[in-house]
Amino acid sequence: MYGYRDYGNRIGFWRLAETLSRHGVRASASVTTSVFEHLPEITKAMVDLDWDFILHGVYNTRDIYDLTEAEEREYYKRGKEQTFQATGKHLKGVFGPAQSKTPRTLDLLAEAGFVYHCDWFHDDQPFPLNVSKGKLISLPYSLEINDAGIHAPFDSETFFRMICDQFDTLYEEGLESGRVMCIAMHPYEMGRPEAIGVLDKAAIETLP
Repeated sequence: MYGYRDYGNRIGFWRLAETLSRHGVRASASVTTSVFEHLPEITKAMVDLDWDFILHGVYNTRDIYDLTEAEEREYYKRGKEQTFQATGKHLKGVFGPAQSKTPRTLDLLAEAGFVYHCDWFHDDQPFPLNVSKGKLISLPYSLEINDAGIHAPFDSETFFRMICDQFDTLYEEGLESGRVMCIAMHPYEMGRPEAIGVLDKAAIETLP
């Protein structure tokens, strides 16, 4: 499985970054802090492209369910510091590693000064989350418009059609009330040669 994922580091990221850049799209990169240590070339490329960063833990395979309150508080503090040191950018959002969280997560994120959390997928709009102090917004990630399924259970043509159909619906509804659309992409999936063309086909250059 590592070899499959490593394709994204060696080839897929660069193909994906070039395609997004060609269409003038700045990505929000959900990154583990291990990327900064192990993949400095990719880190530099994302900074040069002026991408935003979302904290995705240390490794996506290390969940946070068993952290104590003190450990989780330090976890977010360290993640912010490491990201700033590597990118010069202050983190605003968090997407839990493997979507893991604790009953304290939302309060601790607000306490740490984060603006949004991506782990909740139950709306088409950003919305405020209940926290004991401060503010925290849910900015929904997508499990449907997600290239994790581009090789199974559906093909790239189906994924392209899903992107277009979701955009058409949300754009029409957004004329009356704002909507947000997330296209979740992984370099080891969307960066493959049989998949990357979906972005060119789905690119929306102008709107009426």
